Amino acid sequence: MRRAHPLRVGGWFALAALGVLAGVDILVRGLGLPDWVLSVALGLLGIGLPIMLVTGRVERRRILASTGRLAAPPEGRVTAWLTWRKATLGGVVAFAGLGLVTAVYMAMRLLGIGPVGSLVASGVLRERERLLLADFQNRSTDSTLGPSLSEAFRIDLSQSPTVKLVEAGS
Repeated sequence: MRRAHPLRVGGWFALAALGVLAGVDILVRGLGLPDWVLSVALGLLGIGLPIMLVTGRVERRRILASTGRLAAPPEGRVTAWLTWRKATLGGVVAFAGLGLVTAVYMAMRLLGIGPVGSLVASGVLRERERLLLADFQNRSTDSTLGPSLSEAFRIDLSQSPTVKLVEAGS
């Protein structure tokens, strides 16, 4: 019965969530997974918390009903799904789905397939290929927009590990 106390369920869930988020963060930083993986993991944990809390409440009522201290919870279609096993299995399946979607996304990116494929992976660019950046033509009334945009792209591309920017003078 103590296992199903809401504070205890919330505490264990918080510890598990911290571990999962730390693991996902390490994978995002270490393997170069997209940033959306961390956001989706946070969303899944946000959905899982109320499910676990409600499951704990239903399980607690079931335990109290088995001892005769409380009436049994009404067994409907929803409460039949609210067991520790099914709630935990649902979380495992959700994160396995996230892992599968991420693996497919990364495979497509590495192989250069579809819109997520990189130019290097698809063979359009070679690693550290020289890239020429032309100045942007300004068709607005702001005379500084074209040079500013060109300089911003030049700064951004000069920090890229994939391409090497040809110097403006050459």
